[in-house]
Amino acid sequence: MSHNLSGFVESNWKTTLPLLAIILFSVCIALWRTLYNLLLHPLTKFPGPIAASLSEWWEIYHTIKCDRFNVIQELHEKHGRVVRIGPNQVSISSPEAFHYVFVTKCSSFIKSNFYATIQPGIGPKYAGLFNYTDHKRAVAERRDLQPMFSPASLKQYEARYAGQLEQLVTAMKSAEQVDMFKLFKYLLLDAVGDLSFDRSFDQLKSGEDHQYVIDFNNAFMLIGLQNTFAWLLPFIPYLPFKSLKDAYFGLQRVFAYSQAQVKQYLDQDTSKKRGTLMSGFLDPETGNPKDGYSPWSIALSGHGFIIAGSEASSITLTYMLWLLIKNPEMEKRLRHELATLPQGYSSFNLAKLPYLDAIVRETLRIYPPAPSPMPRVVPQHGFTLEGFEYPPGPYTIHRCSEVFENPEVFNPDRWLGVSPETKERMNKAFIPFSAGQRGCLGRGLAWMHMQMGLVKCLEEFDRFELANGMTDEDMVLIERGALAKPKSTKLWVTCHAKEKPGFHQ
Repeated sequence: MSHNLSGFVESNWKTTLPLLAIILFSVCIALWRTLYNLLLHPLTKFPGPIAASLSEWWEIYHTIKCDRFNVIQELHEKHGRVVRIGPNQVSISSPEAFHYVFVTKCSSFIKSNFYATIQPGIGPKYAGLFNYTDHKRAVAERRDLQPMFSPASLKQYEARYAGQLEQLVTAMKSAEQVDMFKLFKYLLLDAVGDLSFDRSFDQLKSGEDHQYVIDFNNAFMLIGLQNTFAWLLPFIPYLPFKSLKDAYFGLQRVFAYSQAQVKQYLDQDTSKKRGTLMSGFLDPETGNPKDGYSPWSIALSGHGFIIAGSEASSITLTYMLWLLIKNPEMEKRLRHELATLPQGYSSFNLAKLPYLDAIVRETLRIYPPAPSPMPRVVPQHGFTLEGFEYPPGPYTIHRCSEVFENPEVFNPDRWLGVSPETKERMNKAFIPFSAGQRGCLGRGLAWMHMQMGLVKCLEEFDRFELANGMTDEDMVLIERGALAKPKSTKLWVTCHAKEKPGFHQ
């Protein structure tokens, strides 16, 4: 009996000992990392939550809660310019530092691996203008696309946009109360879809979400999963979560649609392959994709144009209209400025209106649609924080009280009548489109869309009233996926149409 017992113990001990050793080793590694991050790490000297110094899970938690950029701003208000928001990350609320990293030394401070994880989830991996970590490749693609955003190209796009603005007005007049958040979203998706794939989604005409739009809105949650749980994606079809399955299969439909539109576009005669953003990827002589591009990569880029070019501008239009309703004296002053426009005005005329420009800038400053950090990696030769990620975000920079007096107050006049030195300092701290060689290529297009969209509303309507039930709480900026939107994702308004459109009544 004792012989059998000793044999059993010996046999199990031989099996258990390696497992115990692995567990003990793992515990020691975890303890070492904890002690290192808390006591020995080069970033220990910077203040921040203990949980953030230990693991990326602090950031993941606040991303899920949709309050990451607000929490980072609160940390800066409590601790000052530099706060630790991850084991290897700090946030720095310095406009000067931002300009140095994103403009002066753009090629040295490359995008972090965070961007490389943003993938379609199906098909070949995507590397394009937004998520290249190779700076030279990004600059080369930007060079190919630059002509598509030239003043001459924008003039062509403006003519196409005019028809979509007329459809917006028709939709605004179709009911006693309308959801302007929804209508602005339809407007910009129709406009940018038309430029990206040479075909509008026609949502303003139908009054309904296009299936493509439904699918990519659902698929936004997969971006978060890819960043943290990439291994999970192949198993989604087998999981009992309908929302994840909708996102997964919706994403497949999104790129199937994109590929179909690109194929149809490429099958056209060369003479017809002009006037869209896709033209930048094509050889002007043959009409075929240039070296380095394929129908798949063009389809992915087109999808990227739609997300970047529509959502941000529609969110800003929503906030501009809401702010004017909340500030009737500002609306009156803007209408007075618009009365100086000539008949048949264009975006060229709008660009010369200082108060309109100030309204757009101040709205983007307080309600940046992409407010979260934009991670960059410090080069190994050093920049103060030797070799660690440096992710300042627009929301925090835009609230730097050293640059913007009373930064929480909506005040368009802060952009007017100031000294050249003050204006330059504010412009350096104004980063809703990022900055430098990796900044938003479509900034001019977005500016045109926003200015013409707002002015058209004021040209056609005398007055706007918030619908009963709309509160300031509904318009609180909340992080949702890659962008930030009003908490309610609604702006219900009563629009009072003019008897005769125009500014010269």
